[in-house]
Amino acid sequence: MKKNKTIKQKGFTLVELMVSLLIGLVITIGIFNVFATNQITFREKTKFDNAQDGFRYTSQSINRLVQFSQSISSASSNSMTIEFPASASGFDLKDCANNDATSATGTRKNTIFFDTTNKILKCTDVNGSTHTLLSGIESVSFLYAVDSDSNKIVTDSEYVASPTGDILGTKTTITMNSTLSQTFKSTIRERLFALSSTMTAKEWLYDGTVTEPPVDIGGGITDTANGDGTTVTSPGDLTPAKNNNGNNGNNGKGKTTTPTYPAAGTILSQTCTYNGQYVTKTADGSGGETTTTVTDNPDCTVEGTIINKTCVFDGQFETVASDGKGGTTTNTADANDATCQKSGTVLSSSSCISGTNTYTQTIADGKGGSTNKTVTDAVKCPLPPPNAAPTITSSSYSSCTNNPVTASACQIKKDTETFINFTVNDAETPSNLTITTSLLNVQESTLNTNSLKIKVAKTNNQTVTIKITVTDPSDGTVTLTRYLKTTN
Repeated sequence: MKKNKTIKQKGFTLVELMVSLLIGLVITIGIFNVFATNQITFREKTKFDNAQDGFRYTSQSINRLVQFSQSISSASSNSMTIEFPASASGFDLKDCANNDATSATGTRKNTIFFDTTNKILKCTDVNGSTHTLLSGIESVSFLYAVDSDSNKIVTDSEYVASPTGDILGTKTTITMNSTLSQTFKSTIRERLFALSSTMTAKEWLYDGTVTEPPVDIGGGITDTANGDGTTVTSPGDLTPAKNNNGNNGNNGKGKTTTPTYPAAGTILSQTCTYNGQYVTKTADGSGGETTTTVTDNPDCTVEGTIINKTCVFDGQFETVASDGKGGTTTNTADANDATCQKSGTVLSSSSCISGTNTYTQTIADGKGGSTNKTVTDAVKCPLPPPNAAPTITSSSYSSCTNNPVTASACQIKKDTETFINFTVNDAETPSNLTITTSLLNVQESTLNTNSLKIKVAKTNNQTVTIKITVTDPSDGTVTLTRYLKTTN
């Protein structure tokens, strides 16, 4: 009998194939993302590098043009005209298009301007042709250095968009986009070119130094100015000496200056030097100065002099004292002073308040002030013992205290004035007492200190009720009562 053999199949199931495809797809997507990111980074870096190269080329070009210029004109926020000297033989001067600017005569110009329509920084060369310096930029801004205070130092605040006077340099800001911009400064090197045939060129620096050009200038130049006021031998009226401490000479830029001095007596400086010594320097009118020292100036007190003393907190004084040099020192310490006690310190106590078991304390607030506090103390301020209640007595109608009225002694004539006399007794001042009446069938009444005048009704045989009440706020109330009957 033959047995059937089971044949086992080899391979992958559908689920395994699908899982493998999914894993491969995820890996492929990851590789693609890495590649795309690298490409973006590479393009951005290339763009940034190109922008940096453009910035570098543009800044170098503008720096070179400004440094070798004779002057700058037509200056505005987005354009300027750079003028080269009329005669510059001996110097290799090139314009923005690398044209030779040394062989021609007359003033040569380069105009640098921003084409706002096409977003391009351009330059017009000495021949009138226009060239591109940098493209793809958002904006360009030119500021111009002007020594407005004539101190030979140009600060950032002296770079202006609309200059007046001599322009000493420029500050250029080029913006490529919101995150990429560059600012650089350029300085005119103050070249003075003599038109004399024996002196073709000289370079004048800010400190008066003169550098000779590498050409034969026909002799006659034997010395150079070193910036300390000395002069050089030179043709014509050119004396390249620095204006040294106000002495007659020139200003270090090839121009002669005449110094002006402060008037005699003008205060140049005032300084608190040490331990109350106040030094004043005044001009002598000829460029020098005189010095005086005083010790009684209020702005310069001796070290340790107390300027201010304040109770600041919890009984501590803050003391501000002079340091002897025009400044102050501050020290805080416990006051130990009646005017600056610690918070809660009892400064004074009043006497007992009349009629109560309280008194008032004045307490320090720790800052030099005080507050009042009411204190209850039955031992220090005991209440006075209570007085006896007031009494009221009267001999008028003394037996008429009952109602209804039956006694003939209690009859009162109608329409007739009758007096009820009484006496009040009390240990306290009578002004503290209050006397009131309650009347029934009384036509008129007048209350005095010791009597009550009444006039009863005209009706016969009516009961008249009279009540006189004496009230003492401290000791109680007492009432005198009389019942009367009207008769003819």
